[in-house]
Amino acid sequence: MTPIIFQNNGRGLRLAVTAASARTQIGGKGDSLVITNPGPNNIYIALGGSTIETDLTGYLILPGTKEDNIVLDPEIHAAFYADPWIAVICESGVTGFLSVHRVSR
Repeated sequence: MTPIIFQNNGRGLRLAVTAASARTQIGGKGDSLVITNPGPNNIYIALGGSTIETDLTGYLILPGTKEDNIVLDPEIHAAFYADPWIAVICESGVTGFLSVHRVSR
């Protein structure tokens, strides 16, 4: 198991998710993300700069799961490193919450 080092003293984001794409900026300087979907609905994400949006083809975070192995490459994810934002969405008729933490490996 690879240990993680919290950024922002372990403070992350708690995002409300609806059927409309929403985005917010992520603080910290870590090279990885830990994303938790504690609810009963699928949530989709996309990472990028301040204009990022997502739809139901974004990266799926399954209900009741924690994705703790999302590693970001500074070259491949240059837009995210320059201006780190996350966009979230879920299917029509449902809502959810997503917890996002930026960490270092």
